[in-house]
Amino acid sequence: MGKILDARGEEALDVLADLLDPVTEIAQDAEISAMMKSGGKATYSQLIAAILRKHKAVVFQIMAIDDGKTPEEERKLLTAITIPARLMKLMQVPAIKEMLFGVAEANGSAAGSSAASENGRG
Repeated sequence: MGKILDARGEEALDVLADLLDPVTEIAQDAEISAMMKSGGKATYSQLIAAILRKHKAVVFQIMAIDDGKTPEEERKLLTAITIPARLMKLMQVPAIKEMLFGVAEANGSAAGSSAASENGRG
């Protein structure tokens, strides 16, 4: 992984500050939020596909933050083969999951999210 997991001290604060806007944009998307609150009806891959379709620029921005590059540089590097693995790694980072899924859980869907995770969904 890159800066998201490896940054320490002040650099970690800078990375977190950079991540707040793009992650919040995804978390506040009504369709994405509804999928997260669906009680396990939306699969993890459906959720990721929705994020990829609706928030392309944000996905590049988050990956660029992780690599210490600009979104434009990141666009030139990523391919259809490399994006899924990178995105899955990022989605496994507890802080990113909390930023994204915490919004849905705060709205009363913690039980649904837990069930979705146990069923391999969510």
